[in-house]
Amino acid sequence: MSRFNLVKEGRPVRFSRKTQQRPFTLLKALIALGGREVKEEELTSILWPETDGDSAHGAFAINLHRLRRLVGNEKAVSLRDGKVTLNSRYCYVYAWLFERLLGKADTALKDGSKDKAIQLIEKAASLYNNPFLHDEHAAPWADKLRKRLQSKFIRYIGKLGMLYEEEGEFEKAIDTFKKAIEIDPLSEGLYQHLMQCFQRLGRRAEALVVYNNLKEILSTTFGVEPSSQTVALYKILINK
Repeated sequence: MSRFNLVKEGRPVRFSRKTQQRPFTLLKALIALGGREVKEEELTSILWPETDGDSAHGAFAINLHRLRRLVGNEKAVSLRDGKVTLNSRYCYVYAWLFERLLGKADTALKDGSKDKAIQLIEKAASLYNNPFLHDEHAAPWADKLRKRLQSKFIRYIGKLGMLYEEEGEFEKAIDTFKKAIEIDPLSEGLYQHLMQCFQRLGRRAEALVVYNNLKEILSTTFGVEPSSQTVALYKILINK
């Protein structure tokens, strides 16, 4: 995802006072925990871990009110039976859109609509610039969503590269596999596909560079050699 921002009426909301930071953190935690029917106790344990029940509830109520004011719509953040929900009718969350687009891409692939699937994955990928709350790695409550979104991005960007490859769009496939490797440098399958794309374009030297990069990172990280399948690709290249 891109840097976490709250946008209202097309403009980013600026925070000029420290009192506005806490409701902003409340919003982050709410999204990280799913955004729907999140228990108040879960949120207070994150934002006010050392505060007792009544005081924590009071702080939560104040900051929920402030969050609603920041968003500009009382209905955007509801509280019912001690559970908080972001109303998707009034709130547009990119993380939710990202996952929804990938779900639609899966449906398109099952229906045999490769072109539609490619468009959907491309649109989803354009939303993902950085891991969710990447500047707040110290916040363990964000880990679950961060890892899930990153895992999906890696999986689908690799799938996008393979779709390009199947369609003979090798230049697009190369750019896509390179992007995927930047995020997941230990995925040997991505290197194999990248080598094959270079091979199909007659760019043997670049394919060999990919193999050597893989060999070095596997040796440095795990002390192992590339798999027999990768070595077989390498032998094809050097024997040409």
